Amino acid sequence: MNDEKFFELREKMKDYDYRIIDEEGARVLAVRSPNRYPDIVNDVERLVERIKANDAKSLTNICLVGEKEALNVQPKIVEMLVRNRKKYDDNIVEKMRKHLGMNESTIFTDENDVHKLRRFMFRMPAEIDEYPNFIKKLNPPEDISIMYIIGNDDYVRIMADDFVKLLRSKEECVDRIKEKFVSSGYEIINLSGVDVAASKENLRMVVKYFDRCSVGDAENTLNLVEHMRADVGLIVSVNFAKEVKRFAMGKKIELVRTDKIGDLFL
Repeated sequence: MNDEKFFELREKMKDYDYRIIDEEGARVLAVRSPNRYPDIVNDVERLVERIKANDAKSLTNICLVGEKEALNVQPKIVEMLVRNRKKYDDNIVEKMRKHLGMNESTIFTDENDVHKLRRFMFRMPAEIDEYPNFIKKLNPPEDISIMYIIGNDDYVRIMADDFVKLLRSKEECVDRIKEKFVSSGYEIINLSGVDVAASKENLRMVVKYFDRCSVGDAENTLNLVEHMRADVGLIVSVNFAKEVKRFAMGKKIELVRTDKIGDLFL
């Protein structure tokens, strides 16, 4: 991508949002800097706190996109910093897990945290794939920066502002999907049995939203796609269990998490 395309992409993102672009064998991470000219220290520091560990892997380039300038950063630097952050998160989760009973939460600032960020931690009595069932019941204070939801087998780490996105209603998600279709040149069409349907030239796509998607929901959506002779069916949900991901592989359905709607390239 050239700088002009980066600046166009910047207009679609909020400050410190990032997008991964797979193009011509390259995997590029574009990050919106709030500054006219990127601040490499502060922008990378904020990126390292926000980025998901898997998103920092196998990158060929990272570009901080300011209002007036785009600046390249070596991916290995960010990958190393994210690995260190992951070790730090693993350590504090394991330490706090021992002090939390089931359905208990705590707010803390770790003494080893150089940034002194306030963190919220909740221990749920289930496997981590069940966390969408618990997240809407949580009521963390507004001044926290990071949330950890701990399951029996693993944990999820959520930035506080992303937590708000996870709580959005079905109606808001459907509206955002429609906006994404329209901005990508699709025409919204009326089809019964789906939440959104859109077409562009000879391509037809349909969307179904589920608060929690089961394998049965995915099977029904696939049947709808085939019955309606659509090309692709998008399933939107807060999160997807492993068995749903396995079912969707190689089929005419794609899984879209609610916090990833803005990253869709249609």
